Amino acid sequence: MSKKDHFVLLSECHLMNEQSMAEMSYYPEFTRWWQSVDGVMRAWADRSLAGGGEMPPPRAEALVKHMDIAGVDACFALRESMMDIAGYSTCMSTNAFILDEIEPYPERLYFECNVGPILRRGVDTAIWELEYLVKERNARLCKVYAPEDGPLNDPEMWPFYEKACELDIPITVHTGMSYVVPQPSRFTMPILLDFP
Repeated sequence: MSKKDHFVLLSECHLMNEQSMAEMSYYPEFTRWWQSVDGVMRAWADRSLAGGGEMPPPRAEALVKHMDIAGVDACFALRESMMDIAGYSTCMSTNAFILDEIEPYPERLYFECNVGPILRRGVDTAIWELEYLVKERNARLCKVYAPEDGPLNDPEMWPFYEKACELDIPITVHTGMSYVVPQPSRFTMPILLDFP
């Protein structure tokens, strides 16, 4: 095998807090969500979460180990929100959790923040958090996950997008199918990026 001559960078590597997930696991939507994730894993990776399939823990140490195996140079790590499966009472992991996880790997793991659900939390709150995470915590990307929130082209989102432009931070956007329930796909159609 010849020496590789390219740089491999992954985005959207979700790290999840097992404690937070355990705390929300009694919500009925959690079970539906987990079953749909299992279906995605079976389709994409030929592995089952439910059938005792060996899955690495969703933590930075395991991610870096598997990055080395796969020849990945660096990645962007972000929290997994999924607040809607717990009635918007809690999330699977937080931005602070991600920052703690990636701290030991400054050359390998970069911070992709997620300040959503933006419309539900309030655009002003999301803008404040985005600005703080970019200026004070070195966020390099920001995820907008509309299935949890609402249409990508909602005019109420425009001040948030304007702030991202002002901060010069790229936004990653989930478009197309929402692979897990209960998130609807109608909010993520690519045509919604063609703002009026």
